[in-house]
Amino acid sequence: MGLLFQLVAVLLVARGISGYCFAKSETHRENAFVEPDGSVKVTNYCEYKAKILFPGDTARFPDECISCTCEDWGLSCCGYGSSAGVISVQGCKQIKGPNCSYLLVKESDPTKDCFTGQSIVG
Repeated sequence: MGLLFQLVAVLLVARGISGYCFAKSETHRENAFVEPDGSVKVTNYCEYKAKILFPGDTARFPDECISCTCEDWGLSCCGYGSSAGVISVQGCKQIKGPNCSYLLVKESDPTKDCFTGQSIVG
């Protein structure tokens, strides 16, 4: 019930929510190789942080809290969790928590939960 209350409260008092996505065409690569029959085959792929993705593949990069999908033209990435965007609630601020989570805390006392007023420390 507490989580539902917090979600409803955020939706009622949120001043704004902004998203975070980006695209990188420079991550697109082509690899050409000769088949045993002599024909040339070209394979498209994307490369990001030494990870190879083929068109249609999706991978998460938890160090940045982003999820990327390889498209025919390049890489399309969007944030998730704490990198999904900024939630703006009057009197509160967003801080990064563990595992790409985020917390909304009081601006006047960042050790207190924005909605319950309970301590988030310890």
